[in-house]
Amino acid sequence: YATLSHCWGKSHALRLTAETKTRLENGIAITSLGRTFHDAVVVARKMGIQVVWIDSLCVIQDSKEDWEIEASRMAHVYRGALLNIAATSAANTDAGFLPRKERRPLEPFVVTLEGTEFPEGRYTLSDS
Repeated sequence: YATLSHCWGKSHALRLTAETKTRLENGIAITSLGRTFHDAVVVARKMGIQVVWIDSLCVIQDSKEDWEIEASRMAHVYRGALLNIAATSAANTDAGFLPRKERRPLEPFVVTLEGTEFPEGRYTLSDS
């Protein structure tokens, strides 16, 4: 498994609470994750790791008792991980830490076709 160390920030990210416990135990769609969590899953999967331990999804956040139990185990959790991801560049759970590939508009350009099945001539290609 991998672990994620992240800054919560002021975002209202998905988290484990008494209210969300049953729903989250049935599975979490990757599309419902904030970008930082999503990026951690992407990195882990690229490395062949299928499980990512994230404190806000693995420790019941509104349970003092669960926090006390799990806090005493956290060093063991991080030490036992195959990979520890520290999302230090992400200000919150929505920011993400992987660069986003921006789709730049295609600049129009001219292609001259000769000796093809297309009628010979000049064609302008553009992103529209």
